[in-house]
Amino acid sequence: MPTWVPKAIAAAGVLVSLAVGVVTNLITDQWSWPLTAALGALTIAAVLIAVTGVGGSPGSRTRIRQRAGRGGSILRSPAHGRDGADIVQIAVQNGHITDSPVSASNADVDQRASRHGQIEGSRLDAE
Repeated sequence: MPTWVPKAIAAAGVLVSLAVGVVTNLITDQWSWPLTAALGALTIAAVLIAVTGVGGSPGSRTRIRQRAGRGGSILRSPAHGRDGADIVQIAVQNGHITDSPVSASNADVDQRASRHGQIEGSRLDAE
């Protein structure tokens, strides 16, 4: 997720809170059904924005994908990820990844070997 997304969520939360305050003032000055509906909608929007912003890292689901096919191989290359890391290791078309462990925390790592290419002895630590 791009780095500007958490900032945009925080800004949206502030703006919706401001709108809730304005609508609340209007309701206390002159009550009406449309203003009450607007207050309800803004309150729901504020809750959704707050819930979206909760969590360790935005989109903090860690994903590890390893695939070897069409003559490719991945040997002695474990992948360990945490805190929203996205790790991809793909070896196809006689490509080989060997002795190349990956450790990532809140980072994206992509190793690909194809067409007789080789990645060997390439330890990756990413944060």
